[in-house]
This record gives sequence, structure tokens and C-alpha cells, in this order.
Amino acid sequence: SGIKQSTGTIRKSRLAMALRLYRLKYLLTPKRIALIVGGCVALIVLIVIIVVFTKKGSKDDAVDAPIAERVVSLISNENIRANIKYFAKEPHPAGGQRNLDLGEEVLKRWKSYGFDDVFNNDYEVLLSLPTEESYIKYSGKIQYAPKNNEDSNIIPPFNAFSKNGKVSGPAVYVNYGRVEDFEKLVELKVDLTGKIAICRYGKIFRGSKAQNAHDKGMIGMILYSDPSDFGSGKGDEYPDGKWLPDSGVQRGNVKTVKGDISTHLYPSYEGGYHATGEELAKIAPKIPVIPIPYNDIKPIHALISATSSNSGRMGQLQNRTFG
Repeated sequence: SGIKQSTGTIRKSRLAMALRLYRLKYLLTPKRIALIVGGCVALIVLIVIIVVFTKKGSKDDAVDAPIAERVVSLISNENIRANIKYFAKEPHPAGGQRNLDLGEEVLKRWKSYGFDDVFNNDYEVLLSLPTEESYIKYSGKIQYAPKNNEDSNIIPPFNAFSKNGKVSGPAVYVNYGRVEDFEKLVELKVDLTGKIAICRYGKIFRGSKAQNAHDKGMIGMILYSDPSDFGSGKGDEYPDGKWLPDSGVQRGNVKTVKGDISTHLYPSYEGGYHATGEELAKIAPKIPVIPIPYNDIKPIHALISATSSNSGRMGQLQNRTFG
């Protein structure tokens, strides 16, 4: 009986459709269709004319100009300078008390500006902070170590989420650490396995540099900012200009996933799932990475054995070796 009922329903639907088509056939005569189409075109043209003449008129300009002037008048160079100085005058790493204090200050200010709904959310995020200072040794001699700061709030240069540990091995210059840079090294028959990469910032994300090095069997990476990319090769250095001085260091994380690596793609709420142990190790960067100033990379790079000459790929480390 179920099949018969379904068939009856289909028949009724077909009959109703036939009746509609029959009505449309006699309602939509060619003359009526022409009238409908003509009316639609006329309506569209009328709307376009109204919009064009409205925009060309001076009324909107007269209204917009005072609004724009009002907005610009509310912007104060002094306020911008004072705010930047207030928020940047002390180190405020994530998870620290100063960072919390600044968050509370933003909350208070936004409320004072009259926003309807301003609130804080609490998250449990896996952070990466150095527990001890990194250093670079060559033949038992320390070639680089961050300068000690009297202010304990100043964290020494480091790349967040870099793998912990100490590695030892020959150094190989890898240019920007791109796929094509490693392909060039392979072409030059440079053995990368078990080596430490000397790599300059730029072109691609620093985390991708570390991942590319790991994929080629390298065990660590030293990152530096070449003046040709970030310093004197671009213009005046700080404090005379905006570019990085030779003593400057770029920080930043080297993780290749978005957000909290322990809750990849999910919010880091208390009680939510957080990856740990082996599962977290699969996501986290695989080799130790340390950033150092250009001043300190020069003597280290001078110690690399010459295997081929390719100074054009060396930035401002001229007459050094690619590989």
C-alpha cells in the first residue's frame, strides 16, 4: 500500500504542475511578457538615475566633509605618543603580571569610552619561555651568549616553541632556508645530515625555515637578520631610522600551527582538551633554534670551512661560503 500511496502523490503533483503550466500558457501572452520586461527595464533605469544624481549632488559632500573633519580632529599625535610609551615602556611577555595589568588597563579604557559590552575571557594557553640562556660554542669556546640584563623582566632573545636541548655539529649556511635554497645545497653535493643551519631571516616564515632544515636531516638552526634585508642595506638604522641595527635581534615563534599548539584549531578553555606528551611532540618544532645579532654571526660564519663560492646569495656576508 505504501507504493500505491506514493504513486498517487506523484500523480497529484504532476496534475498540479500541468494545471500551472496550462494557466501560464494563457496568462503570459507575448504582449504581456513584453510589457513586464519593459516595466522592469524602466524601473532599473530609474533607480540608476536616482543613485547617480544623488551621488553627484553636493548635499552628501556637505554632510561627509564635517564628519571627516570631526574624526580627524579627534586624532591626537600626543595621545598616540603617550599610549605607545605607556604600553611599550616595560617588557610584558604573555602570561606575565605586566601583560595582565595592561589588559586590565585596556578593559578600563574601553569601558570609559562607552562601549556597551566589554569583558575578559580566561584561557589556558601553552606558552614557551626560556628557563636558561642559550649560547653558541665553537671548539669549546663561547662565540655568542645574550648579554645579562639587570632587569629580570627582560627576557633574553629566543625563538618560542623551539625544541629544548643542546646540539653539536658542523655548520652549513642555508641562505633564507627556503626549499630552493636546500635544493641548491643538494645540487652542490653538500651533506646536510647532522649539521647546524646558519640561516638569515626573510622571504618565508621562520618556522618554515626550521621545518625545512629538519626535513633535510639538520639538527639545529641559528637565525640572524642580514643588513641587506633589515638594516643598513634598506636605510638608516635605529635610532636615526627605522631599520634594525647590527646589534638587533628578531624574536618570534617557530611553531607551524595556528594558535595554541596544545589545542590546535580549538579554543584553549579550562577543562578542554589539551595535547600532551607524544601527541604534542608531533606538533611542536623538531630542532633547537636560536636568534642572534648580525654582529655575532660574522665571526661564527668566518669559521665555516670554504666548500664553494657563491657570495651573491650571502646578503652582506660577502666573500663567505654558501654551503
